[in-house]
Amino acid sequence: MADLLRELVTFVSEQTGLRIGGGSVFRDEDRLYAGHIPPEKPDLGALVRETGGPDQLLRAGEGRIGFPMVQVLVRGLTYFAARDLAWQIHDVLHGAGVNLGDHALHVAEALAGPQSLGFDEKGRHLFSTNYRLAAHDQSLATP
Repeated sequence: MADLLRELVTFVSEQTGLRIGGGSVFRDEDRLYAGHIPPEKPDLGALVRETGGPDQLLRAGEGRIGFPMVQVLVRGLTYFAARDLAWQIHDVLHGAGVNLGDHALHVAEALAGPQSLGFDEKGRHLFSTNYRLAAHDQSLATP
């Protein structure tokens, strides 16, 4: 399920209009990142990253359904800017069941709604939401 994160971030980008950042060049309009977000900018942005927890597999015939977990961290200059973006992403992901490309996302379940974490080292407001995914690699046999 190595490319599931990339496909999930692309899905969030397509649904929200947030531009995916990364690589060696930062663009001011970049707002969505996978795995790591630059510490300086953007002031309003989101990070999707894999988190710990069980990645249990349910086997069905030749297929496997994995249950990885991801965290969405959002930061913003104001409480409500960060909160609104966190809820925008939550509304896209929570309950989603879609084909993402090589992976079928059966469902993304938020463990709770977006929660304030206080501030980062730059004084920006932080929100976090954790999701449990149920997905399988469609290049393998169908579960």
